[in-house]
Amino acid sequence: MKDYKVFLWNLKYNIKEILDMKNIGIIVAMQEELEEILKIIKEKRKKEIYDITYIEGKIGENNIIITLSGIGKVNAARTTQILIDKLDVECIINVGSAGALNS
Repeated sequence: MKDYKVFLWNLKYNIKEILDMKNIGIIVAMQEELEEILKIIKEKRKKEIYDITYIEGKIGENNIIITLSGIGKVNAARTTQILIDKLDVECIINVGSAGALNS
């Protein structure tokens, strides 16, 4: 079994440590969040696993795998486990506005 590190957004972690990783997974809950990140991803390729679409690409030199999980802990847990088991990510970043979006 792989040894996974858990990174929390905290000043004690060095962002360079994350950026040195080979494959970085990104999970977003909402379509609006996905669309903004997709604007900066190059060389996009879609992959579907268990009815969830994963988009692979690059941001700079980093391999990125991003997915739309949907809202909630169960959805986030499901997509996280698939990223770990099937897509060989070394780090997972959960991105979201936590309901702070103003219409």
